Amino acid sequence: MHAIAVGILSESPERLGILQQRIESSQLGRVVFTHSNFPTNAADPAIRRMQDLRAEIVLVDISAHETGRAMQAIELIHANVANVSVFAAGAMSDPSVIVAAMRSGAREYLERDATSDSFSEALKRFAATSAK
Repeated sequence: MHAIAVGILSESPERLGILQQRIESSQLGRVVFTHSNFPTNAADPAIRRMQDLRAEIVLVDISAHETGRAMQAIELIHANVANVSVFAAGAMSDPSVIVAAMRSGAREYLERDATSDSFSEALKRFAATSAK
């Protein structure tokens, strides 16, 4: 099985590093790009980068303080990047955020501090569905 191409978006440089480590330690994904800002429109360079690098998954880190920008980013990616699945990582304590992420187009919602094993399981589900 090939390594799944993953892009990561987070407004926190620290979180970018943590999420990159968790994806790569799963041994199922390889991080093809990280970006420290959320895209704000369809012409945003981050959207183009996702397309050019053929990301299969884009992981959006949802901060408890700035959920609105993250939801807008999920919607933009879902609407403008073909053949990509959006995964969201955020707190499990607020069901309204989870529902908003899924309604915006996220395929998976993971605990913000999920372990590498949790990311591995999500990547396995993605691979199994993609193989069908």
